[in-house]
Amino acid sequence: MKKMTSLFTAAFLAIGLLISQAPAMAQSVDAKIITVDFDRVTRDALVAKDVAAQLQKERLAIEARANNLQTSLQAERQALESQRNIIAQEAFQQKAQEWEAKGRQAQQEVASLNQRLQASAQQANLEIQRGLRPIIQDVMTQKGATMVLDKALVYHSVGGMDVTTEVIDLLNQKMTTYQIQSVNAGGEAAAPTQN
Repeated sequence: MKKMTSLFTAAFLAIGLLISQAPAMAQSVDAKIITVDFDRVTRDALVAKDVAAQLQKERLAIEARANNLQTSLQAERQALESQRNIIAQEAFQQKAQEWEAKGRQAQQEVASLNQRLQASAQQANLEIQRGLRPIIQDVMTQKGATMVLDKALVYHSVGGMDVTTEVIDLLNQKMTTYQIQSVNAGGEAAAPTQN
């Protein structure tokens, strides 16, 4: 009998606990979700287009530098090969080692330029994200949203949840350009600026 009373008491306590937590559960069920296509934002926003154009220009400059270095090394190699039978073997070996050192130095230069370009791209992305964060928070407040999901993660949704166009418009008003750090060979990186 005491066991039965204890079970009933435990059951009533559990029911009471569930009833007392019902308002908190109801609040968590009332979540409002909005979606943003962040891929589209990073592709279509003015600042993203500006950064992409600058990065492409830098990539082309690095490719041109790599081609110039390769052409120069090939010309030196041909000149060295033409001297193979003319100069002493020791002198030829010395020049061949110098040529190989130049080749390694050229590879290191191009690798360094590519690393600097990658760092510039990451820094630009960070700055865009810094500009985007308060915009997302403002849109959440306006829409009464409690959560933002990347549209790429959503399998299906009803209309009115996607605020991508609004986010792009607000980002375009806030940030139209961002000057990436230049990675030009022989020059120091310029300080980044934004508008």
